[in-house]
Amino acid sequence: LKARWQRADGEESVDDAVLTDRVRAELGRHTEHARNITVSARDGEVTLTGMVTTAEAKSVERSTWRIPGVYNVVNLIDTDEPITGARRRLSVPMMLLAATGAAVAARAARPLLRS
Repeated sequence: LKARWQRADGEESVDDAVLTDRVRAELGRHTEHARNITVSARDGEVTLTGMVTTAEAKSVERSTWRIPGVYNVVNLIDTDEPITGARRRLSVPMMLLAATGAAVAARAARPLLRS
């Protein structure tokens, strides 16, 4: 298995597993919470998910862009800062979690409301 191949645009590509390992190795230099971040790579596009501080999330994204073989970064990292007003958007997984939690709570409260 070759770790590198040539992309159509002439750029050198890196195998997804190699690229994931490179990103994971770099995470520890930019966050104390590297285990909180999940990394996946596909054809040079790296997706980051998890939860860290805002400063760490920015540092992790910037450093990921600098890794050879990365041509796109999808940053889905949530931060541990509280939500204030409309300044922060929830990621899709967090919105689903919030909606699911509200639905479960409403179902649990129904018997109490009927009595």
